[in-house]
Amino acid sequence: MEDENRRLRLTNSQLESTTAVLTQQVKSLTSDLDQRQCGTTTAGTQQDHVQFLVEQAKQFRADFESEKRDRIAAEARINELQQQLSATNAQVIYLLIFTCIIGSECMLQYREHRSCLKT
Repeated sequence: MEDENRRLRLTNSQLESTTAVLTQQVKSLTSDLDQRQCGTTTAGTQQDHVQFLVEQAKQFRADFESEKRDRIAAEARINELQQQLSATNAQVIYLLIFTCIIGSECMLQYREHRSCLKT
């Protein structure tokens, strides 16, 4: 469980890093678009470039949303694994306590039996 937990945290970290890169690229493209709109390019070339940037921004947004869904799913899986780990730890504690109780009872019976044999 811990390995999967580490793997999910690494995936989450990678997704956050990719999101930051994509956000920076969108800002750069937006700035580039603003500069080109104020430039002296021809209307056709400018429109083509704008369309290209719009499509690229849509793709970046789709990638971002997909990574966000993956990150949310990874976080949910981490929480699920942590709950399973807590439940397993509780079972281990219960079994240890139960084993100690049974062990104590067995020891008492052994002592009683041993004392009966001596008499």
